[in-house]
Amino acid sequence: MEERRKQLFITEILSRAFNLCKDNALEILKVIGIFIAPAMIFPVIIFTTLITTAFLGASMYSYSYPYYYLDGISAALGAGTILLVIIIAILSAILSLFGMSVITKILDDSNKGNEVSWRSATKYVWERKWRILGLNILVGIMIVAAMIVLFFLGLLLSLITLGIGAIIVIPVILALIFICIPITNLFNSVLIVMDLGVIDAMRETFLLFKKGYFWSTIGRLAVISAIYIVLAILLGLFEVLPIIGFIITLLGQFVLTSYISAYLNVFVLDRVNPKSDDIFGNSGNDNNSGDSFIDPII
Repeated sequence: MEERRKQLFITEILSRAFNLCKDNALEILKVIGIFIAPAMIFPVIIFTTLITTAFLGASMYSYSYPYYYLDGISAALGAGTILLVIIIAILSAILSLFGMSVITKILDDSNKGNEVSWRSATKYVWERKWRILGLNILVGIMIVAAMIVLFFLGLLLSLITLGIGAIIVIPVILALIFICIPITNLFNSVLIVMDLGVIDAMRETFLLFKKGYFWSTIGRLAVISAIYIVLAILLGLFEVLPIIGFIITLLGQFVLTSYISAYLNVFVLDRVNPKSDDIFGNSGNDNNSGDSFIDPII
């Protein structure tokens, strides 16, 4: 029978994640200002400029050209605008992903006791940019495919059982949506913390749910998901304030996502490293003796 070492409790992971974010707040803010904020602000500026230009252009041409000619111009502008919006959205998402990966690396270095620098973290992520992008594309496809399969399964069961099947499937879908919030970050944390390739990162992430650890992993994801949802709702209340409320909400979302990354980094390192307590600076504790234990959720 496989012997398992004692794991950190959720309260310990929460505390260590908070300290990681607090100790590296300046480096995190640098990354937000350099990568993530522009990824959010530039699209807004570009979209506003496009809308204004299109409106002014339509007003000018309406006095010079017949309506049937304007219809052709409007169709071309509409198709071009949609394509441009899609391209900008993709580039913005990639830049945001890059920035959050840099933050994850900063938190990982701090968690392991390494020297922390946003420059070195940026270099690290840049060298692994295709791994990270490929991993997130595969995870996104996997999550969408799982949701589609569950939707059609629920529909099929509902038709066969006259609605009873939906009672079974709907709670499963809701539970998956609930824990999907940190899932993508979990894959990224495994890739960066363990310095793996795409396939290895996916395999090691799934192994976090192996027998004996399944419910503790689910419990840890559920806790951070619940915290995220509650804090996101509270942040949303600031949106009633003009301009400043939007800034507070946007910055708060980035900080909250950083905290999730810190939480998952601590969790992943604690799970995969048999001497993680030494890294955390608690080498005097005998928590890694290898004694069997009841897998805790909290």
